[in-house]
This record gives sequence, structure tokens and C-alpha cells, in this order.
Amino acid sequence: MWGGPIPLAYTVQILVTLTVGIALVWLWRSGASTAVKVTGLIIASLLATPYSLDYDLMVLAPAIAFWAGDGLSRGFQGWEKTTLAALWIQPLIARHSRRLHPYR
Repeated sequence: MWGGPIPLAYTVQILVTLTVGIALVWLWRSGASTAVKVTGLIIASLLATPYSLDYDLMVLAPAIAFWAGDGLSRGFQGWEKTTLAALWIQPLIARHSRRLHPYR
């Protein structure tokens, strides 16, 4: 969709999926809370598929809820509130960017 050749798109998607998979294994083996692990799994599922569209981003709602609940119980780190706000607004940004490219 960005105008590159198909083999490049497949290569980039494979690299992203492998990176996300490795990060997810690392997260689940870490001492992070279950809520953070579930949040990582939800976000990883969106990043691992090449067919995630703007309406698929509704899956972010439980990820935001798990992460916010964890932050409220243990306290937020400085960057977490900003990241949660970015996740919350992401579906609106994705919807707008789709309108900019009418051939999608």
C-alpha cells in the first residue's frame, strides 16, 4: 500500500512478525504482570498480521483497559500515559489516513 514491490512488503512483514514474536516471548518470560503480558499479546497480534485495517483496531480497547488497570494498581511510569493516549487515538488516525488514499 506504500508503493513498494510485493517481495519487499513480504520481507518487511516477515521481519516485523519475527521481531514481535521474539519480543513477545521475552515479555512472557519476564516478571511483568499478567495484564502487561496480555496487553503485549493483543498489540502483537495486530502487528503480526499484514491485513490489519482501521476497524480491526477495536481490539486495542481491551489492551488499553488491561494496561490502564495495571497502571492504576501499581502506578504509571512517565511514558505510559502518553502511550495509552496514543493507542486510544490510533483508530481515529488510521481512519483519516485511509481517506487520504482512496484506492485502499
